[in-house]
Amino acid sequence: MCPDHTQRKNTQSQHKEESKHRRTLDAKDRELIQEEVDKYPYPLEDIRPQLYNPVTG
Repeated sequence: MCPDHTQRKNTQSQHKEESKHRRTLDAKDRELIQEEVDKYPYPLEDIRPQLYNPVTG
């Protein structure tokens, strides 16, 4: 009736997001995101008296 789960073989030994290449790409993406965020001032630490958009100024 129901297949026996112990007879199934797990052919996938590692999830694709756990591969070394994928981790390297993710690290590069995080660096690029951090570089982009660092271009703009942190809105809570800026001393401007008026409201402003931190991305467009």
